[in-house]
Amino acid sequence: SSREILPPLAVVVVNWNGLADLPDCLRTLSDTHYPGLRIILVDNGSTDDSVAWTAANYPEVQIVATGANLRWAGGNNTALRKLRDESYAGYILLLNNDTLVPEGSLRRLVLALAGSATAWAATPRICYAADPARVWYDGGVVGRFTGWIKHHGIRQMAGKLDPSQRFVDYGTGCALLLRPKLVDEIGLLDEGYHFYGEDADYSLRITAAGGSILHVPKSLVLHKVSSSVGRQSPRRAWL
Repeated sequence: SSREILPPLAVVVVNWNGLADLPDCLRTLSDTHYPGLRIILVDNGSTDDSVAWTAANYPEVQIVATGANLRWAGGNNTALRKLRDESYAGYILLLNNDTLVPEGSLRRLVLALAGSATAWAATPRICYAADPARVWYDGGVVGRFTGWIKHHGIRQMAGKLDPSQRFVDYGTGCALLLRPKLVDEIGLLDEGYHFYGEDADYSLRITAAGGSILHVPKSLVLHKVSSSVGRQSPRRAWL
């Protein structure tokens, strides 16, 4: 109901020359009608007009300019440090800039995490923006020895998958909701990973510390990722 009291929520969007994707992302975030939603855009030294465009079109978005490309972990950590220094006591969603967030999804995700006694983080179901009925992420696992990450449900039709909540090993950094004060307990993201791996590492740290990750399929995020089965390049595998 419109009467329900929703906990405070900050969405952190790391951006690096993302002007092609930012308008859609910020438009859908502002259309979610989440009361008091705080949006923090961390700009990693973009050379396109991302920052000027955002300031002109979404003056309510807080822009944190790092002045350099600190990549995913460093950019998110910049915002996480800022929120920690403010003693921010709300939920924090780490969100890729190439996503669309349908109305109601933030509310469902936050209420699911708030309602769980054991979850420290939560993930939505993520589908392909170009093919919204097809799933990209529906929970996942991390190989304990190999480190390989496997997405459940990838390229399957969403309607055929179980819509009920469950606990998962791996939360993708594409859209990862953290419960309040989690950073105080397990620290910041590890900036030692150049690309890929930071979210898997964080997931393993959450579970190692006694927390769990709740997957909430009724919360949906759309991701502008290629739905074709791309060839695994040796470089990507190494990363």
